[in-house]
Amino acid sequence: MDAPDDTVTSRTTLRLPDRLKARVEQAAAEEGVSVNAWFVRAIAAALEKDVSRPPLRESGRGDAFTGWAR
Repeated sequence: MDAPDDTVTSRTTLRLPDRLKARVEQAAAEEGVSVNAWFVRAIAAALEKDVSRPPLRESGRGDAFTGWAR
């Protein structure tokens, strides 16, 4: 994975449930990085995942299926 381009930055407000925020803070502390650095790594990793995988589609009826079939 390429290193994120940190020469230009933008500010983004992100609202998280308190329990999720606490988990992110804990994960960042365990890795010895700031919460911001943890988010940058997590977002970059998520964007680098297998792009050949089809996107999940929501049917709106609660009967959505995911995965591959042959």
